[in-house]
Amino acid sequence: MLSYTGQRTMYGRLTNNESSTNLTFGDTIINADTRRLVSKLSGNLLEKTTTLTTVASQQGYEIPNNVKKVRAATVTTGTTKWPIKESPSRDHWNALNETTGYTSDIPVWFYILDGQIQFWPTPSTAGNTI
Repeated sequence: MLSYTGQRTMYGRLTNNESSTNLTFGDTIINADTRRLVSKLSGNLLEKTTTLTTVASQQGYEIPNNVKKVRAATVTTGTTKWPIKESPSRDHWNALNETTGYTSDIPVWFYILDGQIQFWPTPSTAGNTI
């Protein structure tokens, strides 16, 4: 695979025009095609799945260091995988948590706070897969 500079040099040679104006135009084409390819492939190349296990009555779970952004969450109870919605705002999250002690095996909301993924209602049983 060619580096960016290698691509630029090859463009100049292939067009038989190594002027700065032509190379700048080539830069634009290279950048546009690179963005197009990355956008088509990034879903498969840059995403991964991480698994955690619920602990009874524990709301927050440390996000592993190699996870930069949580895009979605599910919890599996038995053989059923339940999607969990992301809380749209901190105010929404705070309103949910005004009532304490509410637990369930099927969390409805998650929120990222201080390096943790937190669930509401708090998982009630240990051993389910997040």
